[in-house]
Amino acid sequence: MSHRAERRNGASLVAAFALLQLAAAIDVVAARAEQAEASGIRIGFALSGVPSQAAPAAGRDAGFAFTLTTANDAPLRGAKPAAWLVPHPPGAGLDQRQCRRVAAALVRGTSLAAPAVDLNTFYILTLGGDASVSVIDPRIGFGGSRLIGLATLEANATDWALTPDQAVLAVAEPSIGQVALIDTGDWSIKRRIAVAGVERLSLARDGLLLASYRAASADRDAESGIALVDLTAAAQAPLLIATGAGPHDIVVDAEGRLGFATNAGADTVSVIDLAAARIVRTVPTGHRPVALAYSALARRAYVAAEDGSITVVGADSSAPLATIAGPRGTTALRLAPGGRFLLAASPQAGQLVVLDTATDRIVQHIALTGEPDAIGFSDHVVYIRHRASEFVEIFPLDQIGSEGRTPSAISVGVGQLALGAVSSAARADVMAPVPDGDGMVIASPGERAIYYYHEGMAVPSGSFSTYGREPRAVRILDRRLREVEPGVYRATAALPRAGSYDVVLYLDAPRIEQCFELRIDRDSAGGEAAAATPLVTDLVLSGSPRAGSPLALQFRLVDPLTGAPISGVRDARVLSYAIPGRSAARSQALSLGDGGYRAEMTVPEAGNYYVFVEAPSVALAPAAGRIVAVAP
Repeated sequence: MSHRAERRNGASLVAAFALLQLAAAIDVVAARAEQAEASGIRIGFALSGVPSQAAPAAGRDAGFAFTLTTANDAPLRGAKPAAWLVPHPPGAGLDQRQCRRVAAALVRGTSLAAPAVDLNTFYILTLGGDASVSVIDPRIGFGGSRLIGLATLEANATDWALTPDQAVLAVAEPSIGQVALIDTGDWSIKRRIAVAGVERLSLARDGLLLASYRAASADRDAESGIALVDLTAAAQAPLLIATGAGPHDIVVDAEGRLGFATNAGADTVSVIDLAAARIVRTVPTGHRPVALAYSALARRAYVAAEDGSITVVGADSSAPLATIAGPRGTTALRLAPGGRFLLAASPQAGQLVVLDTATDRIVQHIALTGEPDAIGFSDHVVYIRHRASEFVEIFPLDQIGSEGRTPSAISVGVGQLALGAVSSAARADVMAPVPDGDGMVIASPGERAIYYYHEGMAVPSGSFSTYGREPRAVRILDRRLREVEPGVYRATAALPRAGSYDVVLYLDAPRIEQCFELRIDRDSAGGEAAAATPLVTDLVLSGSPRAGSPLALQFRLVDPLTGAPISGVRDARVLSYAIPGRSAARSQALSLGDGGYRAEMTVPEAGNYYVFVEAPSVALAPAAGRIVAVAP
């Protein structure tokens, strides 16, 4: 792999020490880094293979890394860079003025051309009641399907866990005794692991998955416990540790050294040494322990039981460290950010309590209607779901822990149906914070929708259809650049087809737009990733172009050198763009075979529209455009 990172108006190398640090951190195959102009911030860019011993090449995963340092070589911490990979013809890279213009259009979402790689993406995942995992892109505009991926399971699932690198999603299917491992690159099932009666999952460390199990038997006293699954060993059977009668909840300590598992039928918690794969102690709890949480700050686990007790479990004691009287019927137990305050919700008692882990005392009792049963946190706000109504209670996080204080809460209506209207509840979370930390996505099973609430609003900002599927759980797959060490921001993405590209970096504080030229070589193994960019032909519209009515479009993709049809391009889509530059939308195209594709678009109002075809994975920028006049 050969690639360059060049400034158009003169290059200046970053201090050699910073570059060596970056190379050591990500095992760079080859890289050059340079000084940016804005506000004295230096920027280093490097591309590395994934895994590190592989050379970056078309069609392969690669690590994109940016080093941000000040003039005195101090790392720039806490920045929020955005970056994209955009194609350009050979020898026609972006100068500094063009770089600023392209970066601004990408940030505003007004760029007509979709980037070949977007390093700022996040997706909403939903666990469906039809044995599926749906992948929703919340950024797609009107008229196009937001569903960009779908994994079909063999049975309905109750829980899921995502590996730290976000490459694998483990999903529990209890009715068939199976854990499905989903590749988040293409949403295919890469492996299935037999675990009888599995309902709950938790990840301990890289490659180690804890899964509850119950032996297949009509006997109510059948063996039950925790299975340790090594995700890196494909042929190795799970190691079963019998802990006592379930159901089970599972948490892992901050170091990944100990696992804690409730045994509801035995009124105990088992503490498991994960390295030795054995139970080191069993601690008695209240009647039918149902929920667990671990505080890294207090270095202890908290166990809520149906009788209202909250038991404090330490790593080195076979007796409870404390027992606190909480509300009967507690179903949700969550540590607030920072780990000091523990929140417990009881739909039966209609109550939320706040426990201070520094003193192991309940410091707040908050009465709530609507059967509160789920807790979520953003960076600054607490969310409490009411399963018997459509309302979510929201109050500031900084009002938690003030003894005797009642938080200033607002109730936000999420749709029109009770949020607990689900045919069969999952064990996984029904709310998930958005990556920017200022909002929440909330599943509404009865309405077959996911609602997005942005903090400061009186109502949700919008909703996303789940296309008839009942969303039983929701989570975020965050693929944005993240700070992996001081001043180093990294993301992993599949490289597009061979060709010439620009890496566009944007930083808002301080304001920086910086572009690096990048040449991606073909994979030496050849294959689809080495082929030429397809040519779009035969763009045909069917139906009457009227506002609010679906308009079908068909086109073909062919090899520009041989004329052979190119089928199976998964991200082929039609881009519609209103003149003079508003109301943009993308509609996914369905492959018809023999190079043919079909998409449907619906525009909300009359006017003239540009219509283009694009497919970022094969470096196809918007092409073969035509103008469509849409009647009222």
